[in-house]
Amino acid sequence: PIPCVPWQSQSSFAQAEDNLKSNPMTLEAKFIRHYQHLFEVKKVDGLFPSLNTVYREVSEVKNLLNTLRSVLNLPASAPVNKCFEELQTLVAGQDKTQAQNHEYNLVEQAANSWKNIVFRLQELLHCTEDQIVDRVKEWQERCTNYDDVFPRVHDLVTNLRSALGVDHTHEILPKVEELLKVHRQ
Repeated sequence: PIPCVPWQSQSSFAQAEDNLKSNPMTLEAKFIRHYQHLFEVKKVDGLFPSLNTVYREVSEVKNLLNTLRSVLNLPASAPVNKCFEELQTLVAGQDKTQAQNHEYNLVEQAANSWKNIVFRLQELLHCTEDQIVDRVKEWQERCTNYDDVFPRVHDLVTNLRSALGVDHTHEILPKVEELLKVHRQ
């Protein structure tokens, strides 16, 4: 590996490794071995790159937290758990807003469907929105009257077709006219 600082060389790392092996009980040796264990650094020459990585990541986390505190209007001293608590509250509020928007969209779609139904009824019944109920009642009454009259008309037409010897309703009038002509002569 390329040394991170000019005084780092392979001989320096080899000497440090020998010192760790020959004096394992010193505080420095214990500290270095503990660091190697925590950050999975296998050799002494990997200590400086690992330290640089740790420093960079800590700096990135600090910057992230400072930005998060600023965006959430929290004091600079706010602990990490307070930042995440506020962030969770913000996300939950956004989820609630999205759910409300979805419900609003469903209501709006239903309202638009209803408007289309009302508009179509106005066209069919030739009336205003306020007149729809009255027109529907009028048509309901007509249907009731039709149900009362239709069976009698149907029976009359069936009897006429049979008496005149025709198969279809549209043949009744010409047959009657023909019979009237013959009767007048």
